[in-house]
Amino acid sequence: MKKKILEKELQNLRMVYYIPPKVWAWGKKRIEKLKKFDDVIVIFPFEKAYYDNTLKKNESKGLKVEYFGNPFVDKYEFSDKLGEKILLLPGSRRQEIEKFLPVIMELVRNEKVKNEKFLMKLASKNHIKYIRDFEKKYKIDVHKIPNLEITFDEIKNIRKDCKYAIATSGTVTFEVSLMGLPVIVVYKTSKINAFIARKIIKIKYITLTNLNANKEIFKELLQEDFSVEKLLEEMEITEKNKENVVLELKKEREKLGNFGVLEKIADYLLENRD
Repeated sequence: MKKKILEKELQNLRMVYYIPPKVWAWGKKRIEKLKKFDDVIVIFPFEKAYYDNTLKKNESKGLKVEYFGNPFVDKYEFSDKLGEKILLLPGSRRQEIEKFLPVIMELVRNEKVKNEKFLMKLASKNHIKYIRDFEKKYKIDVHKIPNLEITFDEIKNIRKDCKYAIATSGTVTFEVSLMGLPVIVVYKTSKINAFIARKIIKIKYITLTNLNANKEIFKELLQEDFSVEKLLEEMEITEKNKENVVLELKKEREKLGNFGVLEKIADYLLENRD
């Protein structure tokens, strides 16, 4: 009896999916599952546009998608002031860090950038073991590289010291963009993984900032393009254009909406109770 009462109550509950799967990247197979929810709330304008305009009417029928802004806007403060260091963000996964370090360590020791100051932010103190593994494998003492500093501090605390970043593709590139810092985005994986990804993922860019702008604000150096030679080229371009990129980032941040996103969502749900 209690089970039947509970099942009846659950049927009357309003179901909301906040931050749904990226069907715009992985394909439309999950859309039918989303239709089981009363509301689907996305956090990027381009996602709302995808559901409203890209999908055919028969595909989006029965799907109610809302956008109230991006919650990260509340978390990160924008600044148009740039420092002097180059921020290095190797990612948080072991495979990402292992692909990042060989290229970047060759870069920071290149004669052409000997006067640059590099600041590498590790996501966790546990990641220092990947630095040690790299040192053993390549016979390089990272801590003795004169123009390189390693930190575990939060990005929002060190952003003011940096003029741009070189970062492994991921959420961190979007977070940094909200703080007004230009980024050169890099990513390298195995050839087989890259082949599979190209077959499955149907998007023009891999960076959220570029996807939302529908243009390349951040240069993306992927696979073979993630090299010292390409980085040196893009660093020179970024150095010249970084102030213009900051202006672009300010516009993109404004497109995301104002502060108080979660409060807006709460108000909407309260106002639309059944």
